Amino acid sequence: MAAPGSLLIPRHSARRVAAALKDTPVVMIAGPRQSGKTTLVRAFADRGRVYFTLDDDSVLAGVRSDPTGFLRGLDRVIIDEVQRAPELLRAIKRSVDDDRRPGRFLLTGSANVLALPQASDSLAGRMEVMSLLPLSQVELRGGKPVFLKTAFAGGIARPRHLLTGADLVNTVLTGGYPEMLRRKSPPRRQAWAQAYLRGLLERDVRDISGVEKLDGMSRLFRALAHHSGQLVNFTQLGGRIGLDDKTTGKYVAVFEQLFIVRRVEPWLRNRLKRLVKTPKLHFLDSGLLGTALGATALPALAPRAASAATPPAGKQAPTLYRYKIGSYELTALSDGVWDRPIDDKLVRNADPAEVRKAMADAFMPATDRLPIPFTTLLVNTGSKLILIDTGSGGQIAATAGTLGANLAAAGISPKAIDIILISHFHPDHINGIKTKDDALVFPKAEIKVPAAEWNYWMDDSLPGSAPAALKGYVLNARRIFRNIAKNVTRFEPGAEVAPGITSIAAPGHTPGHTAFSVASGNQSMLVLSDTTNHPKLFVRHPEWQPVFDMNGDVAVATRKKLLDRAAADRMLVQGYHFPFPACGHIARSGSGFEFTAQEWHPL
Repeated sequence: MAAPGSLLIPRHSARRVAAALKDTPVVMIAGPRQSGKTTLVRAFADRGRVYFTLDDDSVLAGVRSDPTGFLRGLDRVIIDEVQRAPELLRAIKRSVDDDRRPGRFLLTGSANVLALPQASDSLAGRMEVMSLLPLSQVELRGGKPVFLKTAFAGGIARPRHLLTGADLVNTVLTGGYPEMLRRKSPPRRQAWAQAYLRGLLERDVRDISGVEKLDGMSRLFRALAHHSGQLVNFTQLGGRIGLDDKTTGKYVAVFEQLFIVRRVEPWLRNRLKRLVKTPKLHFLDSGLLGTALGATALPALAPRAASAATPPAGKQAPTLYRYKIGSYELTALSDGVWDRPIDDKLVRNADPAEVRKAMADAFMPATDRLPIPFTTLLVNTGSKLILIDTGSGGQIAATAGTLGANLAAAGISPKAIDIILISHFHPDHINGIKTKDDALVFPKAEIKVPAAEWNYWMDDSLPGSAPAALKGYVLNARRIFRNIAKNVTRFEPGAEVAPGITSIAAPGHTPGHTAFSVASGNQSMLVLSDTTNHPKLFVRHPEWQPVFDMNGDVAVATRKKLLDRAAADRMLVQGYHFPFPACGHIARSGSGFEFTAQEWHPL
């Protein structure tokens, strides 16, 4: 994990993990999100292990669809965030029972996986679990943990670094999460911690507990912050916020599973008394606790900002935008954004420093994540409603999956969609066809897909031969289409796939990736699909080959060809990953191009 600056801080758990991999088939590193688990296990990926993360929803969907098929052919594998698919643990159990060689599976989980009801009996006796909490002060300072050892030996450990006053307060409020340590100002640390806690409540709590009404969880979380360090009394604690003791106990257990709080038994020489005496509840990171309490390092008498008469909304308004092409009415519908984790391999053929500079020049956040917007396009011809791509279906990121809400805000029922046009089979374009439970979202729509795309992804030989990095995508595509195959229409390049809409071959991103031309009267526009990803990078640098493109050379040729056409014809373009409303114009600029967003205008 990264230090407050840019150095890598050794974790005390690393040696234990390496030792366990030598004699145990399955090793699990469990701890809260963003505590450094991924960084730790990726160090082992450099030693010949294949890495997957179930935070990639294409991988997640494939695992949930066919966990046994996902594992087939894999050995010495790292699987990150395994708590998102507890059913995978049963498949791992079967695999381990057939082959008990040590070190076959290195897992991470942001929840106590063995406490999940779906996994309680899966890997008992086959797996060693190690906890990885946020960085401790002794890790940050490069020391060795001797406090408890010295105390049990009857001694008193002398602190090497004595903190007092403002330094002590700042250290407590910063805590040990690497992202908190990277941020230099208290407001920036609190902003990160607040976003972290929101994500925890909105996604992880729902993932592991099935709790849909999160208001009670949110109120309890705030109450727990004020209760930290005190004796646990569920009846008293829940009664203050309108929850009964059983519900309170259930919800506290969820926060324990997520490594946010822990009940600590009293220390007594009589072990039985430890079990029967009332435990205390503690937060596992002082920085998160400080944020939950609204604590700051500012002087107590500093003037406080006045409260607004109207509380903040805490969420965006419906995100849609309408414009015209001839007589056709087009509606851009946001499906949210994915803050995609990135590293120095984001662009295959560019210096990482040059890519970082391009991001900085475009005023993009200086983080290890790239914000990738998702925008679908609805075309109303007057007789047909045509949806181009279906979004992520809420199956990729907590910040995505808003298409349904925005369709409702636009006054459109999913049952009213006549035709769905798919540009390619990546999860952020096809997962909206079905819910997580495999129900059709647009039950009356005819689904049309590129023939070349279908032939590649639905080839029965592909699941066994696909590269490891594509395996999740393959299984996800088959999950979406396999039981509706007879109702899916395949089209060729150049076909009129709907009134006024023509398909355009745009290979490279995927084998059958397709763009579209939309024409009405004497006006037309170009729907680029994923010909270019974020325009601030790949329109300005069309020669760059992002890791998203399956065939980089072909994708570059396609990108230059279509951007050149858009610039020469001065035609309106729409890009699926362009900033909302994702439409505008392309102009040549030096060896690349520039994208100018269309300004808001009434119909």
